Amino acid sequence: MNIMDQMQEIKRLAGELASDLPTPTQPDWNNAPEWAYYHAFDEDGEEYWYENKPIDLVLSWETRGGEWDIVKELTPRKDWRDTLSKRP
Repeated sequence: MNIMDQMQEIKRLAGELASDLPTPTQPDWNNAPEWAYYHAFDEDGEEYWYENKPIDLVLSWETRGGEWDIVKELTPRKDWRDTLSKRP
């Protein structure tokens, strides 16, 4: 197997692994702190409330000021960048 075939196989296996990861869920805003206007999951599955809108970095969200709080740690998320939601 040449290097290109090996890379294709790695990509295929990574896709299979990602398909087994949980799908992001919507937050329960009734349980959000009063100061929280945003909610998101990181790549590793940690769930957070944010006062200010965070920006996505390589594997997590980053906020410039304001409060934030970890809700709970879960399992890794395949589409963590799609989990950012704003308080309705």
